[in-house]
Amino acid sequence: MESSILLPVSERQVIALAQQLTPNGKRKLLQNLIPGMDALDRLVDYGDQRIRAISASRNIDWDGLSDDERMRLLDEMLHEDQHG
Repeated sequence: MESSILLPVSERQVIALAQQLTPNGKRKLLQNLIPGMDALDRLVDYGDQRIRAISASRNIDWDGLSDDERMRLLDEMLHEDQHG
């Protein structure tokens, strides 16, 4: 027979403990807390591959762009789709 001990832990303490986890431990925690996280990861990976491919087809080095340049490029692409 297994016995359990319950320890009262505040939300603040749980957050502090979670922040001490390794990156892999944090990922596992999130996977348990967020249903469908694997599907979201696959979608993000797909989007990353697509934007890199589209950029390469336009002779643009996605990795060489600053965050502002990336945002401008995405904005231009969205407007192209709306008007063309």
